Amino acid sequence: MGRRVQSKQLVQTLTPRERQVVVSLCEGNSNKMIARQLNLTEGTVKVHLSNIYNKLGVANRTALTALTIVHRDQLDPGISDGFDPDWKAPDASIGASDPIQNK
Repeated sequence: MGRRVQSKQLVQTLTPRERQVVVSLCEGNSNKMIARQLNLTEGTVKVHLSNIYNKLGVANRTALTALTIVHRDQLDPGISDGFDPDWKAPDASIGASDPIQNK
């Protein structure tokens, strides 16, 4: 597990979706929040994380964050496909407590 990953290697090794998961994880998001942000299920996020850990030779999200934080600038340019880092999932409880909508 002690192999060093260079920035170029990191970007070439991971798929665009895996890079999105890594960036979101490095922002401190939970699996649930990553799933909401990327319109995935939590299970899919877990599969992506497992694949990422294996590809990069890290044991957990802490090690992944430590590794990728150094290479963050290389990861961001590879992220496209309509990914909006400022997007927030709609609050499902908004309509339930809104008296105007409940009439």
